[in-house]
Amino acid sequence: MAGPSDRSDSGSGSALQAVFEQLRSAHTLSLTLTGPLCLAVIALDRYLSAQHPAAESYSYDLTVTDGRWRIKCQLAESLSRWVRTGSLRCGAGVLVSQLSMVHDETRLSHSYIRIDSIHSVVELPERFLSIQDVGSIPEWCQDHVTRSDGPLQLSRKYYLPLWINDDPYGSVWVPYSPPPDVVIDVSRITLLADLEAFFHSSRRPLPLLVRILHRSRIRYYGKTGQNIDFPFQVYCEVADQSGVMSMVVWNDLCPEWFNRLTVGSVLYLQQYSLKHSYQNRSRPHIRTLSLMTFHSIEISLNPRSPASVVTVIPPKSVQPQWDLPDVPYNFATRSEVDSMNNNQACDIIGLVTYVGRVERIRRPEKFWAYRWVHAVDGTADSPFILEIFSSSQPEIFNNICPMTYLVCTQMRVCKTGCSVYLTSSTETQLFITGCHKKQPYVNEPKVKAFIQWTKTLKDSVMLRRTSVGGHYCYPPAPPTNSNMTNEPITAVADLKGELQSLQYREHRRVAVQGYVAAVQYHTWPPQTETPHSEQQIDHTLQVPDVQQAASHPTVLWESGVWPLVKQQVTDHFCCGRLDQESIPEKFHFDDREVLLHHLNLSPARWTPDLTSQTHTHTPVACTGYFTLTILGKSSTCSSPYWSLMCSAPQLESERVMCIVDLCLLGERRVEMICSRLYRTADICQPDGTQ
Repeated sequence: MAGPSDRSDSGSGSALQAVFEQLRSAHTLSLTLTGPLCLAVIALDRYLSAQHPAAESYSYDLTVTDGRWRIKCQLAESLSRWVRTGSLRCGAGVLVSQLSMVHDETRLSHSYIRIDSIHSVVELPERFLSIQDVGSIPEWCQDHVTRSDGPLQLSRKYYLPLWINDDPYGSVWVPYSPPPDVVIDVSRITLLADLEAFFHSSRRPLPLLVRILHRSRIRYYGKTGQNIDFPFQVYCEVADQSGVMSMVVWNDLCPEWFNRLTVGSVLYLQQYSLKHSYQNRSRPHIRTLSLMTFHSIEISLNPRSPASVVTVIPPKSVQPQWDLPDVPYNFATRSEVDSMNNNQACDIIGLVTYVGRVERIRRPEKFWAYRWVHAVDGTADSPFILEIFSSSQPEIFNNICPMTYLVCTQMRVCKTGCSVYLTSSTETQLFITGCHKKQPYVNEPKVKAFIQWTKTLKDSVMLRRTSVGGHYCYPPAPPTNSNMTNEPITAVADLKGELQSLQYREHRRVAVQGYVAAVQYHTWPPQTETPHSEQQIDHTLQVPDVQQAASHPTVLWESGVWPLVKQQVTDHFCCGRLDQESIPEKFHFDDREVLLHHLNLSPARWTPDLTSQTHTHTPVACTGYFTLTILGKSSTCSSPYWSLMCSAPQLESERVMCIVDLCLLGERRVEMICSRLYRTADICQPDGTQ
């Protein structure tokens, strides 16, 4: 058994080294500490597990420091939920209570430390606040403990982004660099229109000279037990003078080429393969080109059998006689969007006035990250409302902020009732201020008109119209619910399970029906803060006294039966205390980096200067909010509840349905906001249903 967690005065002054020395000399491979060891988390890395096919098939490596040394450890599978819920995060302190040494018997001299038990996650102790550069902390590596830039499970060759799968991440992804000067032989090239003949013969196709018109985001198709080193896929739409065809980049070539295969680039392709085209996928809308689109076959770039050869031609070397088509655009102004058809594709440019926090939605075996953005272009009073999903451009997606010029290509029009917004597609590309130079769209007439309009603006006036963050859900629910029988309704008793299954920044919308038991009003900002323990999930799920939800509430209305049954009722929930993160705030240029740090997903690396900085939270037009307490339809208690309900006023006995937006903000903070409440008269049902 190891000694106390504070070992700063022993030996070299390193608590980590003292523990590792005891672990190395122990007769067993596991070491339980008598007192938790406090360490700072400086990095979190995720990768596909190589061992256990399960619903959560990802493993995590954790880099920690005691201030003197840093070391990468594997996090035991049983502890992965600490990461998935955002509790264990970079820049926090972690109290470790059990470690073990893991030996990989399939490798020569490969061992690593595994953290098997965590006591708790705490705010970073003061002794770590002096750390300025985590890279300057030496890495502890001795005897058989392996130092590795990649996953500790050596069967994996790459890390994934911490929260999603479709971003390039890690050193295996070759960064963009300007293409070098090359000499190519264009005397023996073929056209896309001639590839069908090659496909139906045994002849190897001749080289191609094409331009990239569109590029998709990265698709990750890795699964536990799969024997593929880099299971990635990217497809592009490429064109020459004869037409347009899909080109698919496979596996190892994705990390090597993705950042260099930019829209507008000209490629010289050799040793590619031809395959039947996969039809069940989205495709960009290309309507402004008078070229044929070939859908039956596609170009396949493979790392082997044969190994494709890709050459990017520098722009200055592209010859007019090659007759390659320009990248097509279809820019639309805000005034034109309202008259466009649903699902119609367009490109837009606008001045950003609002940026929402990054949230995630669950999809089979993965999450998608998205954020809401408002942008104006001067052609209408209302802004573009943009639902932007991650486009495998993290350096742009994570840096969208107010007052930047934003270009989004291949957006889709969405019309729901009276609401109109644009959502990104698989082929959407994003560009912000600093990225526009030399892009193919700079000479588009509507882009030039937008730039001229921005020259008439005053920054101080536009800045007053900006805001960031807060709860944002669009489109709003309709005034009446005509699809009640087609939408799943969550029982109040099952709501606890919904909350417990939420992962960090996951957004989920549920419908709950019951009876309103109490309504309260709370001023904002609150005069006194609720203790942290009252913000935790367990209290949010079932609040025995709704006055715990916020300080000094004003009770506007309370059911006559609620005081009699609230201590005994089985199923009820309360949309409780409003978190500061739920309120949009004013944007200030001086706080830009800190604001983006809070709006984006929790980072995989600790940046001490950003973590230590604070900013003034200036809420946007919020003076207060309401909380609701809802009783489930099947609530039971020892009191004669139903007889009391029958004798209550009409409002008390009226059934309602609440549309509730759920989001786990992290650190055991759940956001529960009722975005719409339907009374019985608002719910349209088929005849014969109740």
